[in-house]
Amino acid sequence: MKLSEYQNVVEYIHTIGFKPGCIQEIAKCFPSYSLKTLGSIYSQDYQ
Repeated sequence: MKLSEYQNVVEYIHTIGFKPGCIQEIAKCFPSYSLKTLGSIYSQDYQ
């Protein structure tokens, strides 16, 4: 994953906020990445 793509995911997470079920919402916007990858980005950013 390119840094710019990672930053786009993080920016989107900040836009929708941290809430239950948001990983599936993120996956709809970034379908080329696995839930595991998106979950890892989410949890890293949440900390």
